[in-house]
Amino acid sequence: HSYSYLRSLPFLALYFIPTFDLNIDVTMTICKRNIKLQKMLVLFTVVFSFVNTSNAFAPIWGGSSFGRDLAISATRDKFKRAKILNRRGQHFDQDNWKGTIEFGYTATLQTSLENAKSETILNWLEDETLVATSIWDKELMKDLGKQVYRLQLMTLQFVTIQLAPSVDVLMWTERDAAGKPVFKLESVGYDPNVQILPGIGVDAKTLGIKIDVMGELRLSDDGKGLSGEIGFVSGGSLPPPMRLMPKPAIQAATGVINKTVSDFAVRSFQKGAKENFRKFQRAQGQESAV
Repeated sequence: HSYSYLRSLPFLALYFIPTFDLNIDVTMTICKRNIKLQKMLVLFTVVFSFVNTSNAFAPIWGGSSFGRDLAISATRDKFKRAKILNRRGQHFDQDNWKGTIEFGYTATLQTSLENAKSETILNWLEDETLVATSIWDKELMKDLGKQVYRLQLMTLQFVTIQLAPSVDVLMWTERDAAGKPVFKLESVGYDPNVQILPGIGVDAKTLGIKIDVMGELRLSDDGKGLSGEIGFVSGGSLPPPMRLMPKPAIQAATGVINKTVSDFAVRSFQKGAKENFRKFQRAQGQESAV
């Protein structure tokens, strides 16, 4: 009765109804904010989990451990890696508006190994240290630890610019979809070591030179050797005087660098891989005999 009496009072009815609507609005607003907060928390959790499990590069700069699992996640940009390794031969791109240039080379690696069995080759590929130390001239290679090696290149001449670059390369072995070992490498640092010829009047720092190196090595299709790809890309800003040069002249200069670097890389690898594998093969034979 008291309830029906209260409802009969118009002023009380007007008082309660807006209050009830306001409560609904407040409740809905709180719910919406809670949903947004939950979404933000989920996103934060995903990002934090990714960062927490993707610290493959942290050990290079002082981390405590660096195993194969971390090395597998080392490819920071899978699209860039695929783009470089899927190329064949010369690469050249010049943007006259921005005054930038990019060039490089991707070579295929085909090396036959004498009297080699597939099983022995696969075992050799499993030993990432053995493979890593066979792909470059030992006199031009330094072990930095944690599967990173500094590769020194020969002095290169690009018009009025002289470079003697070194590249820090991470090397590791992982298994493909078929479960077979694939040796991989990827640059994680570089020093272009630029020297401008006297009288040019260009600051080396303004060139903004970048270097990327990628590579893969696996058992050949016939099971009697190795096959793979190794590629590099370099780029930067052209000094104002060079921007006036004809594009064919710039392209020819980069072509000389591409051929010099790629020929040296392929030659070093083929020689080192054969010598290194023969030693491994002999050691395996001696172990089998024992």
